[in-house]
Amino acid sequence: MKTLSSFSFALGATALVAIGSLALRAAEERAATSVERQVGPVRALVLAQPFVLERPAVHTWRTEQPTFDAGYLVVLEVDPAYVQPRQTEEPVLYAGAETLERVNHGATSGRVVCVLPSARVSGGGPALDLSQTTFFFGPEALPERIRATDAQHELERAVRSGARPFPRDEVAAALARGGPLLRLGSRDDLDEIAGVMILDQAPEDQDVGTGLLAPRVR
Repeated sequence: MKTLSSFSFALGATALVAIGSLALRAAEERAATSVERQVGPVRALVLAQPFVLERPAVHTWRTEQPTFDAGYLVVLEVDPAYVQPRQTEEPVLYAGAETLERVNHGATSGRVVCVLPSARVSGGGPALDLSQTTFFFGPEALPERIRATDAQHELERAVRSGARPFPRDEVAAALARGGPLLRLGSRDDLDEIAGVMILDQAPEDQDVGTGLLAPRVR
């Protein structure tokens, strides 16, 4: 496994400070994490880290491929049966009327690190209120073929079936574990933060985590 010092030269200053802070808190947070698990395939919101990007990124897990410059990195505890690696259609993970980009599989740990795009508050962080956001799995599909109208339809169906947002205190605890707003340069910086989260929260996927921490070819 690469150490922070072995790849620090490849990071921007803001991202390096953020990763260092995450790494220092990692063992303590993992040991202290206590969440109330819900019934169903999406069981808990473990951690939520808000971010903004100087250079917008593309949300490739939607047909329209919209750009975003704000959002959250979230760690969800899920039923491992829903995140088994596949080469075909899979249960699609949603947050409200948006698809989540799963960065790791989470099939062994039952924890997935995801990118959740959001609109951005003028001069601030993501506009999305996680305490008002319902996380759920929709039917099997290819996420990159999901349209915005499809996502809205699936949200309405999930709500009719009883899906609800996580309790406010659970969301507040997840945000506290994530820490303050990260101001990052690009998607590359965001990926590096996600890599540290994977090594902390889902170490069984360390190949994915260390891959995200490898120096980029510029």
